[in-house]
Amino acid sequence: MTNTLGHVAVSASFDPTARAQGKLVYLSEAEQLRAADTQGLYQGFTFALNPDAAQDCAEICASARSLGFSQLRGIVSGIELCDSSTTAQSTAALIRCLKLAVELGMHQVFCVAQEWPAGSRDADFDCDILPPFVKNVQAALQAVPGVTEFGVEPLIPVEQQHVNTLAKARSLADACNQALGVRRVYPVPDLAHLFGLVERTRWDDITNQLIEAIQAGEVPYAHLSVPESRTDQFLTAIAAGDLPERAVRALRKVPCVDTEAFDPNDRFLDDLRRLVPRFESADPSGWTEGKRFERFVETAQYFQELP
Repeated sequence: MTNTLGHVAVSASFDPTARAQGKLVYLSEAEQLRAADTQGLYQGFTFALNPDAAQDCAEICASARSLGFSQLRGIVSGIELCDSSTTAQSTAALIRCLKLAVELGMHQVFCVAQEWPAGSRDADFDCDILPPFVKNVQAALQAVPGVTEFGVEPLIPVEQQHVNTLAKARSLADACNQALGVRRVYPVPDLAHLFGLVERTRWDDITNQLIEAIQAGEVPYAHLSVPESRTDQFLTAIAAGDLPERAVRALRKVPCVDTEAFDPNDRFLDDLRRLVPRFESADPSGWTEGKRFERFVETAQYFQELP
């Protein structure tokens, strides 16, 4: 059963160097979550790595640990991992990120979705995406053995109005592990991506795939997030049938689960609102009414009490 919950501060595309009134916004996130979480349900904290802002990242790590977040995880963003024409630059950039993670005492990272696929809306997964991804990740992990868990969360172009498929994440992870000769790469299921832009007639099949991957020990880390509206009113969404409860229950067997909600001003969510009509209903009340962390704690309590 899950014994560690974590929090993705603000969003995966957030700038880790951003400050408000002199304080890193990531640290404000951590402090507000800890203040609301009087039971200490949240033990993990996830944030974006930036080798060009190593001191800021070190400040985040030190403060988060002092607040009781014992498990820290790094987000790799801004690196094109699926374009064969940029492999040399991409591998070098990825190695810098992984080295920073290890220097900060982190051994678990994951790739954010929006870096894919190679800027091309016509890219073929098997021919164009998988080979350069494997080449980049294999080389980086061999260069930085201290990173023992590399998560992969794929994204199909939002213009196509369907997002993450667990099958592709598993394929990418399997191919990397075969090249490495050891399992160090894992799929990262995000419930918002898995179910948010997919016809509900497919939800049972997707849930079955999720359960299969979890039972096979392939999923050490996942995102508990709500599709379509990206609301942080998780319990309301469950009650409304906006997320299959069977999938939520399946995550109880994942060692670490992050909760997340997007900043209403987030640039990635703006793209979704522009391109996908259903995302126009994104609910900003957690931010605008100051209820976000209260809702996170309610979600964690509900999640931990699931059988």
